[in-house]
Amino acid sequence: MYLLLFIIIVTTDRSFSEFSPLASDYDAYGLKITGNNDMLVEVLTDSQIFLIRYAPFNSSSDTRQCAIMYDDPIQYVYSVDIGEKQNSNQKYFFYAGKIDSKNILTTVTSEHSNIFIGILNLKNFEDPSELINCSAYEYQSLQVISSYEYQEFFVFSVEPYGQYAIGLAKDFIFSYHPFSKNMITIRNSSLVWPNDTIFVPTASDTSTSYTIVSGFVMNGPLFRVRATPAVYVISNSNLTILSTWSFTAVINSWQSLLTYSNLKKWSNKYVMSVNINSDDPSQVLVGMPFLNIVFLLIVSSNGNSLTLHSFVDNGNSVGFGKSVAWLSNSEVAILHSNYITDVSSKIYLYKPFDNKILPSLPTVIFPNIYQPLPITINTRFIRMISTPKSIVILAINSEILLISPAPPGYYASTGLITTDSILFTSTPIKCPAGTYKKDTSVFPCTPCSNGFYNPGDIPANSCLTCASDRFCPLGAVIDIPRSVLIPQSSAYVYPRSSEVTAFDEVLLQKMFSTGTSDHCLVNSPLFWVLLVVGFVVVIVLFMMILKQYVKHPRSEQIRNHVKVIFRQTDLISEGEMWIGGLVSFAIAVLLIFAYTFSAAFYREYPSDNSAPPTFSCDEVVRNVKYESGLQSLTIPIAPEEQPIFDLLNKQHFTLHLDLLNTAASCENLAVQQTLGSATTNLMFECTNSSGILSAMIKLTHQKEIITWILNDIALIGGVRIRLYGREEKHELYNLRELNFSGTLHDCSNGTLAQTATVTLELTKAVNETEPLRGRISKFSGIWYPSLIANDNQMFVTAEEYALSTNLTSTKLTVVIKEASYYIKNRQSPIAKVREIIFDNLLFTMVCLELFRFSTLLFKLTLIPLLRIIIKHIQRKKNILLANIQRINYVKTTDTHDATTDTDDYSEITAINHDVIEVDL
Repeated sequence: MYLLLFIIIVTTDRSFSEFSPLASDYDAYGLKITGNNDMLVEVLTDSQIFLIRYAPFNSSSDTRQCAIMYDDPIQYVYSVDIGEKQNSNQKYFFYAGKIDSKNILTTVTSEHSNIFIGILNLKNFEDPSELINCSAYEYQSLQVISSYEYQEFFVFSVEPYGQYAIGLAKDFIFSYHPFSKNMITIRNSSLVWPNDTIFVPTASDTSTSYTIVSGFVMNGPLFRVRATPAVYVISNSNLTILSTWSFTAVINSWQSLLTYSNLKKWSNKYVMSVNINSDDPSQVLVGMPFLNIVFLLIVSSNGNSLTLHSFVDNGNSVGFGKSVAWLSNSEVAILHSNYITDVSSKIYLYKPFDNKILPSLPTVIFPNIYQPLPITINTRFIRMISTPKSIVILAINSEILLISPAPPGYYASTGLITTDSILFTSTPIKCPAGTYKKDTSVFPCTPCSNGFYNPGDIPANSCLTCASDRFCPLGAVIDIPRSVLIPQSSAYVYPRSSEVTAFDEVLLQKMFSTGTSDHCLVNSPLFWVLLVVGFVVVIVLFMMILKQYVKHPRSEQIRNHVKVIFRQTDLISEGEMWIGGLVSFAIAVLLIFAYTFSAAFYREYPSDNSAPPTFSCDEVVRNVKYESGLQSLTIPIAPEEQPIFDLLNKQHFTLHLDLLNTAASCENLAVQQTLGSATTNLMFECTNSSGILSAMIKLTHQKEIITWILNDIALIGGVRIRLYGREEKHELYNLRELNFSGTLHDCSNGTLAQTATVTLELTKAVNETEPLRGRISKFSGIWYPSLIANDNQMFVTAEEYALSTNLTSTKLTVVIKEASYYIKNRQSPIAKVREIIFDNLLFTMVCLELFRFSTLLFKLTLIPLLRIIIKHIQRKKNILLANIQRINYVKTTDTHDATTDTDDYSEITAINHDVIEVDL
């Protein structure tokens, strides 16, 4: 073996000395990890060791792992690969690379490529349950290709059952069959690529019948774009091209500006990735991280057709698609690793998608809330493969993280890592309360949808249905009553003054208004006045009957007594008219109502000390005028108002935080106070019951920042913030009790974000009450809190929650601040005692004068008119009587003349007609 390599080295070209890779760079030239469901292999190029791990991978036993030294120290291994479907008895893997010039002991060179490929096989292994004998590993079937020039680009991949491998370089293609007599078949590239195409391979994957290889087709120095990304389908049987597809950038896109001018040397700048779906070999993922795009290609017609079906463009960046992998059940994993910056790498995971369309957004991103990155793993991932059940991640310092699938009701936790000398493996953990998982996969648990909950007592593959009258948001752990969402506030809407703010208008409106309800009718003065008027009409009718129809001597005497009595009560004509005395009773009723209303109206001040009025149909009738407005705190405070402001500024607050519908515990809660640049940990009281975590602190300042840190990943359905301050009274100044409660929750389908900020804005409200007597006002004050938050940032949907970063705590910041203005309310009486007395006297005089004026109009207009009408009727009556007498005389003088009788009859008829018209 050493003699063969020495002969090769002696004939190596000087350009060979240019190949001197950095052995500690695990991202150089090819994949340094491979594996299937039974075996995992990593090549440590700097130590020249193959690290081998056998299933079960979460075992910490040293008997399930081996470390095999290189067979030859001058070898540099490009990459390793293994058949995905090799059975548990096939304990071998493929490795390939080139001779490392740094380890050559001679300066003699040649023009040969010196690419080698071989297998490392565990001999005589039959029983998978027996202990592994690492010394039984043997290097076998080593083949060296030395008839071509130095090859900077070289890739190979293994057939799924591990029977052979297909290798590709710029100048040749070969098939390697380690278990046959004719181990290697080589074809010159000029016989493979069409039209003298120069193709530089960068990634490949092999199925049972064809190999997918991606790389660059060189365009030559006369083109601005020196190369074109392309994908070929190559037949495994005869190493011929079956079909091809190439990428064409959209005009004016940032990808169209790429020129690919540095393809003479290998660089991770132009790395690609290819993976064939083992469940459906017609589906091929191709990642081109320099374009930040992953393509889904469809192979059909036995490989003779290769078409683009869909793709995912991850924006104006690079690194998306550094590695691509199909998992079980056609799930997809894509590595995003930016080689330009030190931004942490991410794994985008996709659930099975419909119609073979890659979704624009992943189902979940690793690391995430439930699957954080272990502190022993570097945040820069360089490669990723699938077994295909598990995901294997290679970090930049050769660390390996293996995420194994977890059964339903469990998730693959990376927080509790089982460590050994080879790799870090995930551990199945029961789904937390509020989540569930219904399949076996590497995905984390899914939060229960709105209207469902999971207490977390047992592993859950589904959530329980919540009652319609209960509060079950996204990720609910219990069905709690919706009453917890009802806000509480000492604030109230300051009343508005009525349209009528003059007492005389209020009095007139009350005296001459009625309503439709029984209460309004009984309280209406006009109603009682009409009743008295009806009584007056009855008395007048009684007097007329006594005069016209009762001919008893006592009747006239009774009438005279009644007249004398009512003349004594006549306020209108000063005792001249007995009817005026009757009408005076109606005036008295109206005035009694006016005086009663005025007294009750006077007592309706201030409004906060009076009950709803019963003396009026309108319940808002009060002896109050209201004024309300906003005033800036920069305006100097009046001396009489300063004491209430001092009380407000000195009021002590107690702040309560309630986390609603959560499984979080008090042990994981911490509270910090921030004043200026100083941060202090605070003592607090905490209880946890029925899915509600309640914490309370006493604030030392009214304006500060309180940060609640929950060192837990428990879901939180809502937040209730309460603020309490005691009442204080000092003579004319009353500081009212503050008892505020506000709730923040997502009514649709959201849960609290891991970083949220709420502003609790405090606004002063000062109420001034002017006195009924004197000039000294009373003042009361209260704080009006209000919660200000951006719901779009404070709450996240299930999709956004799944894409959250690997934060391990929830931080809720409550910023307490005061508004730059205050509310000034003032109430004053509409009428005081003097005004009420004066208006009532004025109303009395007006009522009397109105009735007197009505009497005067009756005397001057109606009585003369009635006399004229009566005189006219009397004259017509006299004419009628005279005509009747004349007719009777004519009838007695001539009773025998028929003609005369007829004429007389006609004349009588005409006369009677005239009389009837006159009567009418």
